[in-house]
Amino acid sequence: MMEQLVSENKIRAYGIATYSSLRVKPTEQKMHLNIQRVEKLAHKVAGKSHNMKFVQVPVNVMMPEAFVEPWQVMEDSEGVARNKILVGCLSEMELNLVTSQPLL
Repeated sequence: MMEQLVSENKIRAYGIATYSSLRVKPTEQKMHLNIQRVEKLAHKVAGKSHNMKFVQVPVNVMMPEAFVEPWQVMEDSEGVARNKILVGCLSEMELNLVTSQPLL
């Protein structure tokens, strides 16, 4: 659907926004979302040239997880999985971070 909107020149790119799913520990299985898996779905739908370019999460003094917690498991090109912080994952995947709730 979103890729179709891009091909129709109705939007240039799209992304995901979540309040907590990218900020919780992997042990919270019903809440945790792995950003690499999300991007792999975009690859599956539209190939490497997909237009998913943005990820929005809350970032502030009380919610610093995107910058400090290594809760994202990311596989490198050799298939080795490592825990990384969300911002590092987004940088490697060339996705843009958009923050919400900067002030409490």
